Amino acid sequence: MKGLVMSEDILKIRTDDGVMPVERFAGRRDAAVIVYMDGFGVRDELREMCRRFARMGYTTFLPNMYYRLGGPSFLPPNASGAKSPQGAQAANRATTVAMTVHDTRQILKAESSIEHWAVVGYCMGGRHAIGAAATQPDKVKACLSVHGGNMIFDGEWSCERQIPRCNAELFLGFAKDDPSCTPIEQNILRDALMQRGVSGRADVFDAAHGWSFADRHCFDHVAAEAVWTIAREMFARRLRS
Repeated sequence: MKGLVMSEDILKIRTDDGVMPVERFAGRRDAAVIVYMDGFGVRDELREMCRRFARMGYTTFLPNMYYRLGGPSFLPPNASGAKSPQGAQAANRATTVAMTVHDTRQILKAESSIEHWAVVGYCMGGRHAIGAAATQPDKVKACLSVHGGNMIFDGEWSCERQIPRCNAELFLGFAKDDPSCTPIEQNILRDALMQRGVSGRADVFDAAHGWSFADRHCFDHVAAEAVWTIAREMFARRLRS
């Protein structure tokens, strides 16, 4: 947003489980984005992505979803086929969508003056973004799941069960040959999206899981910029006063 003076701070949002740090990147006060992190925790590459959303003009919030575990972050593997650190895998499993739904409710309560919200989730965060959109249908107007992983699982929070509850415009960005969201699972999610009667799209990118992260071996500039364009256009449609 031309002429925007950027500022950043850290909110301390109280929840039933403690105090959640939420980094805030200033933009407009009537429209905001919540970014749900991937499984490696809050770190600089996510902050840079939040700054880009803020430069679009939207106040952007980055909650530390691992605050119940002490807020750890992990070094992402940077070679094809390398496994995630065991600590990151354990933290991912321990952080449920139900937890994030509660945390999101507290963020929206604390920032009640903001009228229009978007949620964006990367990798692990994809399912959390969908859960947030499903449980805040009057607040969340746009939702992007970007190379979301482990989207379908046993239980009520599985994404194909939550997608029909969303009033938000939805975007599902799938990675080609992604073992964390297989073609069969992608089709199930696409069907749930297309049957709900609200605008949305599901795209498969010829890119690896994690393509959004510029410092990783899996980065794909074309796919990453395509999603930034989709987000910018969606927000222009849905986050209007």
